[in-house]
Amino acid sequence: MVSGMLISPLENTMSTPLTRPRTALVLSASRHHSSADRALLRKLRIEVQARFDSGVPGIEAMLAKTPGVVLCDCDLADMTGLDFLALVKLHPSLAHVPVLLLSTDNTLAGVLEALNAGCAGYLIRPYSLRGFVRNLRRALTLPLPTAEELAQAPNPDEFENAFNAYTPPPEEPDVAGEHYDLGMEHFRAERFDAAIKEFETATRIDPVRSEAFTAMARAWKAKGRPDMSAKAQGDAAVAMLRQGRNKEAEQAFSKLRHNAPSDAHPALDKAGDLVRGNRYTDAAQLYAQTFSLGVSQSQVLSHAARSCHFTEDPHSSAKHLSKELERTGLFPDAATTFQRVMGPAPNSSKTSALEKQPLRKAKVKPVSLLREAWSVARFTYQAFRQNGAA
Repeated sequence: MVSGMLISPLENTMSTPLTRPRTALVLSASRHHSSADRALLRKLRIEVQARFDSGVPGIEAMLAKTPGVVLCDCDLADMTGLDFLALVKLHPSLAHVPVLLLSTDNTLAGVLEALNAGCAGYLIRPYSLRGFVRNLRRALTLPLPTAEELAQAPNPDEFENAFNAYTPPPEEPDVAGEHYDLGMEHFRAERFDAAIKEFETATRIDPVRSEAFTAMARAWKAKGRPDMSAKAQGDAAVAMLRQGRNKEAEQAFSKLRHNAPSDAHPALDKAGDLVRGNRYTDAAQLYAQTFSLGVSQSQVLSHAARSCHFTEDPHSSAKHLSKELERTGLFPDAATTFQRVMGPAPNSSKTSALEKQPLRKAKVKPVSLLREAWSVARFTYQAFRQNGAA
């Protein structure tokens, strides 16, 4: 163990005039440490350019205005002091700036690692005034780099790559938020059609932006369309559920059930809409999320069966949905789920002539009401056959 303060292995330059500006940059994640360092620097008539708790803004400040010396703690918010020192040494314009490292680590290994990394001095907290002054003066009297040394400066591309590893990627513009804000402006001005258009755009960009669905519901209500308002409220509840805001989602669904009582949970009905729209992955995820609302697996599979039978190709819909339900990890394997959704395979002896007869494709696409009526009849027949087989 090394106690007290270790002097940097530089020749004694106490009588040498300063060769660098009387300015310092202070980096420390501890406000207590940085306050003590800055107070002492001011007593020594050293101007403190800035204080940061992270290395990235420290590097940026050095590039804007090169300080005479840097006081850097070994623990920063975004990197270690050694990481910061390595970045400084990689930049052609900063490599000559002396960096004093300060730490509570008084082990010989820690001290040698810092000195080998190229620091201009190493101070162990709590340091003595004499040791602080000695290290600071040595740093400020280091000779400036010669033209030959500058010509051998590191590759700037290497610094750029290393620096970018510590800088977060730039934030992408919140386009959905911009459309939402514009929609709210239209809503407050009672331009409801324009508001709905902006809210729809926002939700297409960000399907879990629940506030846009909620605002859309208010706009539809103001237009006298309670049906569309209820749909938007349901979409808002689904968005909340996908965000993990289960309590808020349940409150929104409860409000829907109060306004329009239904045997099925509104979340199941929204999942059924996704099934009928061939969005099986989204439907399976929503079905799985309904467990957090108190819906049982049997209720989910029963509703999934009804939703699949109300599609143009129930067999294909059930097959795709069963695979997606299995992937959620909350349902049985796809084959078992498929059987529970479509029901047991009928015996050939009990298969009616109607079931054996292939469906003929209509020359003209049936209207939605006829298709719905056929779906109801088909589902009813399937349920009757299963109950009869049981």
